[in-house]
Amino acid sequence: MPVPEILATINAVLVTLSGAFILRGMRAIRRGERDLHMRSMTAAMGLLAVFLVLYVYRFGTYGITPFNGPQWARWVYFSLLSSHILLATVSTPLVLLTLALARQERFERHRRIGRAAYPLWLYVAATGPLVYLMLYHWFG
Repeated sequence: MPVPEILATINAVLVTLSGAFILRGMRAIRRGERDLHMRSMTAAMGLLAVFLVLYVYRFGTYGITPFNGPQWARWVYFSLLSSHILLATVSTPLVLLTLALARQERFERHRRIGRAAYPLWLYVAATGPLVYLMLYHWFG
């Protein structure tokens, strides 16, 4: 397996794990388990930070991986990829703000912004692996 594909696989695993931690964190806070919520969301952030470093390295070193699927799949792929990138760009500052508010113990604002950030962040965590599967496995 070539290095860019290995890095892409690692990134897909990191994003999938972060999504699992997001879900775990939300379940924990709904049950009133603040400590587990904090640890889960911190783990999700850490995984995404590692993802971002590896993604920038892979993109900067190896460039874009072209999509080689059939024409009908190109529309699906690029629609999914576009929404993924757009919502990743929008959700990242919201997630960072939500984390900062929690660290400052400004929980009312943390809760309000977190409710907006959560579905966006979860969508990004879910669509990242789908983009990977379409690019490297289903149509690669």
